[in-house]
Amino acid sequence: MAGFLALMPTVLGVFLIIHELTLHDVLGGLTLPPGGVNLASAVALSKGQLPYDNFVLTQPPGMSILLLPFAWAAHNSGGPALDAARGLTALVSVIDVFLVAFTARLHGIASTFIAGVLFATFPSAFYATSTVTLEPFLVLFCLLAYQAAFTQGQLATGGRLILAGALIGFAVTIKPWALVPVVVLIVCAAVNWREALARVVGGVVLGIGVPCITFFLAAPSAFIRDVVTAELSAGPAGHGASSGLAARIAQSLGLGPPLGLTHPNQLAVGIGVLLAVLILAAALSRASTSTMLDWALLATVIGLAAIALVPHQLPAAYPYFLAAFGAILIGNSMGTLISLVSAANVGSGDVSSTIAAGITLVCVAAMIAVVSVGVPKETDFWRSFFLVNGSNPTAAIEAAVPKGACVVSNNPEALILADRFGSLPSGCPYVVDPAGIDLVAGTSTADTTQWLQLLGEARYLVISPAQPSLLTPQISRFISRNFSIVRNGTYSIWLNNSTATP
Repeated sequence: MAGFLALMPTVLGVFLIIHELTLHDVLGGLTLPPGGVNLASAVALSKGQLPYDNFVLTQPPGMSILLLPFAWAAHNSGGPALDAARGLTALVSVIDVFLVAFTARLHGIASTFIAGVLFATFPSAFYATSTVTLEPFLVLFCLLAYQAAFTQGQLATGGRLILAGALIGFAVTIKPWALVPVVVLIVCAAVNWREALARVVGGVVLGIGVPCITFFLAAPSAFIRDVVTAELSAGPAGHGASSGLAARIAQSLGLGPPLGLTHPNQLAVGIGVLLAVLILAAALSRASTSTMLDWALLATVIGLAAIALVPHQLPAAYPYFLAAFGAILIGNSMGTLISLVSAANVGSGDVSSTIAAGITLVCVAAMIAVVSVGVPKETDFWRSFFLVNGSNPTAAIEAAVPKGACVVSNNPEALILADRFGSLPSGCPYVVDPAGIDLVAGTSTADTTQWLQLLGEARYLVISPAQPSLLTPQISRFISRNFSIVRNGTYSIWLNNSTATP
C-alpha cells in the first residue's frame, strides 16, 4: 500500500522529466555545463587518464566511475552516449521522487503524498535534472542508505547497517555534501554502539575507500588539493553568491526565476518561518514517540539548511539535495499533526476522524494547487533557459576539427558531442573541468600559466560561450600570436600555427 501511494507523485515526476527532456534539442546535441564535466571525466578515465594525477577534477571520483559504461560508448558515439547518460540521470531523478514519498510513508497518506509532490515539483530541481549532474545520484544513494539503515523507523541490525554505511559512503564519493547524513547515521549508530557503530563505520570506510584508494595513492597531494583544498579555500562553486540571509532562504526554497518571481525574499522569509513553526510543532508533539528515523531526518535537514544559510556561493543545484530531505520532513510533520487531530477527543471519535480527514483533503487540494500553478511557470522557465543558454556545436566542430586531432576546449561536453573528446591522441592534455582549473590555481597568474601550458600543447582550440572565459588579456595575446581562426561564431575554433610555447 505504501509503495502504491508513493507511485502517485512519482507519476507526476515522470511527466515533468519527460517534458524537460523533450525541450529544445536536449536529447539532440544541446550542451549544458556542468554535464560535460561528469561524462568527460569518465571518458578520460576510460582511456587510462587518472583524475587528479593526469587532469584536474574538483570533485570525488564516484560519478566518473558510475558513468564508465557511457564513457566507453562515447569513444566513437559521443552524442548517443551523452543522451543515454542524460536518460539515466532522468530515471534516477524519478526514482528519487519515489524514495522521498516512500520514506515519508510511516506518517500516513498525507505525509507520503505531500512529500512526493513537493519534491517532484521543486522549482529549482531543473538545475539538477536537466543534464548529467551529481545531485540526483547523490540523493539516490543517501535515501537508499536511509532505507537500509532503518526498519519501521528504528535502526536496523546486522548486514543492513554495513550496506547502509557503504551506500552513504559512496554518496560522499559523488559529492562531499553527503558528509552531513553520514555524520547523522554514525550518531544514530553510536546510540547502540556495541552492535551498530562498527558496522556503520565499516560500511562508510568501504564506501569511500574502495572507489577512492587508487586515485589517492596515484596522486595523494593532488587528490587532496582538488577534492578538499580547492573547495574549502574558494568556497563552493556556484552561480553567484547570495547577498543576504533572505536571498539564501529564497534560493533554498526554490523561489525566484523558475516561478517568475523577481523579488522573492520577503515571501521566502515568511514561508521559511511557517515551515520552521510547522516542523517544530510536529517535533515537540511527538517528542516522546518519535522514531530514530524521525530524529535522523530532522538532524539531516538542520545540517543541510545550516550549510545553505551560511554566507557563501551556494551552487544552484544544492537546494535539490536539501529539498529531498526537506520534503520528507515537511510531509512527516503534516502527517504527525493530522494524526494528533485524529487521536484527539473532540466530541466523539467520529468528529476527530472527520476533522483529520478534512485536513488531509485540504492538504491534497493544496498540493494540486501547487502543481496547477507552479508547474506551468516552471516549464516556461525551462523552455526559455534552454533557448538562452543551450547551444549545439556539433556541426561546427565536425567541419573544422579532424577526428583524432589534439583539441582543447573550455566546454568538454561540446567535444564529446562532436566525437572529438573520445578520440584525443596520446599525449594530448585532457581538459575535463575548466572551472576546476581556475579554482585549483588559486591566483589569476597561476590560472593563466596553466591555461597557456594547455593551449601550447593543443593543435586546435574550441572556445564556447560557457564559463570560464579563456579570453583574459594575456591568453588572448597568446592565441592571436600562435593561432589562426578557422571558424567564427557562437563557438570559435582556432588552429595552432606552430609548436606554440607560453
